[in-house]
Amino acid sequence: MKYFILILSVLVIFSFPQKSQAFTSFGGYNLWSVPCTCSAGTVWYVWFAPLYLNSLVPMAGPMAVGVPPSTLWYANYDATVPTTWSLGKYMPGVQSCWQPAGYTCVAWPVIGHVYEVGSSLPASIP
Repeated sequence: MKYFILILSVLVIFSFPQKSQAFTSFGGYNLWSVPCTCSAGTVWYVWFAPLYLNSLVPMAGPMAVGVPPSTLWYANYDATVPTTWSLGKYMPGVQSCWQPAGYTCVAWPVIGHVYEVGSSLPASIP
């Protein structure tokens, strides 16, 4: 009986969401976008540079941006349009961009999937 309680308590502790699964804020300038043609739904592979993650250290990197219902859109503009600035939240480590390679699909590496985003007018200068 005590082993059952021990196993049950370990399962309960590890079933809670970990901090890495929390949404993280980001911001950046969209340099180019490509549709992920093998992904479920409509997902775009968006390359941001500079890309500011929570630590506010500028870098460059790809994010997966979906259309509703996988991403909440704010403002009247589209974050998948190049030359726009975007600000929002993303789920790190989610692989959601798949591209065709011959008769199969391969995963394109992304930092995460955008959960909610707002963007500027295209060709905005900071």
